[in-house]
Amino acid sequence: MSRFTARNALKQLEEVGKIERQQGKGSVVLADRPVRFNSTWSTIDELIEHANQVRVSFTSVKTVFVDAELSAKTGFNVGSKLSEFKGVRFGKSANAEIPLCSIVVWIDAKYASSLDQLDNLGSTIISWLKTTHQLEPVEVRQKISAQIIGDDLAKVLKTDSGIAGLNIKRTYLDKRGVTIEATTTVFPSYLFEYETTISSRN
Repeated sequence: MSRFTARNALKQLEEVGKIERQQGKGSVVLADRPVRFNSTWSTIDELIEHANQVRVSFTSVKTVFVDAELSAKTGFNVGSKLSEFKGVRFGKSANAEIPLCSIVVWIDAKYASSLDQLDNLGSTIISWLKTTHQLEPVEVRQKISAQIIGDDLAKVLKTDSGIAGLNIKRTYLDKRGVTIEATTTVFPSYLFEYETTISSRN
């Protein structure tokens, strides 16, 4: 087999999430891991629809009051009463569900009282807020940062502790600039790919 053929084969395996290539280390098989969570979107509706394509299992719900630190993270006002949902997003690989990322969602507690049977929701919470309470997001603020996956999170995501992860914070705002929902998701870096196009205006 020629080197060109071998490189092409490895590139294709990497693109479908079967291997991970690292300079100086070679190729590592990722046989049981799903294809990267990747897509492109240009509108809020496309972003929400993309999120609706994966299942979320919520593992805990609790009431929290916003302090200065949580306000900076979510955009909700200090003193606000929120419902905090924690869970895991799942994707499919070889007809099996695989953990994609952890997720934390914050919404105003007054809406959460009518939100039951979370695992049967059939959509994201932001979609449910839009449909049920006519809360229309017109702006999404996003911040992506790197972090190390710790032991507890590694167990949840069924991956290795100490590897690189991507922390994605999103704040959904209405037309008045008021926060409707805030989320934090953490992906193992090998499962997430973010693509954007930047162009000049004529």
